[in-house]
Amino acid sequence: AKNVDWNKLWSEGRQKINDYRPANQVSLPHAHKNASFTVDMSRQLEIDVPDGKGGILYPKGTVINPLASSKYSHILVVLDGDDPDQVSWFRDSPYSKKTNVKLLLTDGNYYKVAEKLRRQVFYVSPLIVSRFQLRAVPSVVSQAGEVMQVQEIAVPRKRTKQ
Repeated sequence: AKNVDWNKLWSEGRQKINDYRPANQVSLPHAHKNASFTVDMSRQLEIDVPDGKGGILYPKGTVINPLASSKYSHILVVLDGDDPDQVSWFRDSPYSKKTNVKLLLTDGNYYKVAEKLRRQVFYVSPLIVSRFQLRAVPSVVSQAGEVMQVQEIAVPRKRTKQ
């Protein structure tokens, strides 16, 4: 340990964090106009769901909407972390103050955005993009009754993408 150049090691580790991008990173175009649509989360079962007592609780083919019997209390905000306008929009929005908001990035470095906004940041997965039919960023996803509401927000351009 005495012979290790800790400053060099720390610097190299910091650089890896700053350069990190997930292999399956999803990019979405910027929203050019405000739009809103709903997504039905109902799914048809592909297998029988057992009841744990030897019977079948839900047979294959049953359509189930998880939002009919439960609440999704989080709000997902998906944005381009490389776009300073979108990051500023989030910082100045009411969403930045809410503890139930999960911030997801399509592009950008989670570490830099987390440092700038002083909050946890994650990358959006291709599955989330697909399930919520996300088309543009920023998008805000929240439950509205038995469906999910997706709002695309056109953020005015003030700066250029870094």
